[in-house]
Amino acid sequence: MFLPSGMAEVAFHFQCAGIVDQIITTLGIHPDGLLTPVQIATAVSNAWTTSTAPGGPFQASNMSNQYTLATVSCTLMTATGPTIGEYAANVVGGSAVSRPPAQVAILVRKQTARGGRKGRGRMFLPAATIPEGEIDEAGRLQTATLTREQPKLNAVITAMVTAQCTPVLLHADNLTIPDNITGLQMQSIVGSQRRRLR
Repeated sequence: MFLPSGMAEVAFHFQCAGIVDQIITTLGIHPDGLLTPVQIATAVSNAWTTSTAPGGPFQASNMSNQYTLATVSCTLMTATGPTIGEYAANVVGGSAVSRPPAQVAILVRKQTARGGRKGRGRMFLPAATIPEGEIDEAGRLQTATLTREQPKLNAVITAMVTAQCTPVLLHADNLTIPDNITGLQMQSIVGSQRRRLR
């Protein structure tokens, strides 16, 4: 994705027990101009891991004890080039309930005010917070799961905006201005990684 000046991209770095490679998911951010990359990474991490009701999507008590959100990194583009920062989140999961294999991802649609395909994107979240029994053989999440998890995604947008880290949809070309994300919608069918885990 193209990263215009004044915009940032954060990356969540997860570690799953028994797997060498980290699991990484990214999100575009339009930060307040005075924030540093470390401040952006810290604010976004806090929004996604908060225990304040309804809780963050990566709240420790809901995440498998086989997972750790190790760090949140941030690349902020400036007029003179990118600057990089990292926050050591070290959020260790506290749930012993079995989770799906690590190649299973929860699909989240990024919604914006722009119409058409260019106005929406996707995030692939690790299924660290979804009990294995809540996904059926066809890869569908239970309705109760969607009802429980969606308020967390709604709240995290508000939390990021309040922290002056507005989530945005980045684009592949340098002509399209990033669009503010107005909604994060959890999809009812999971995704999967089509390669061997390492």
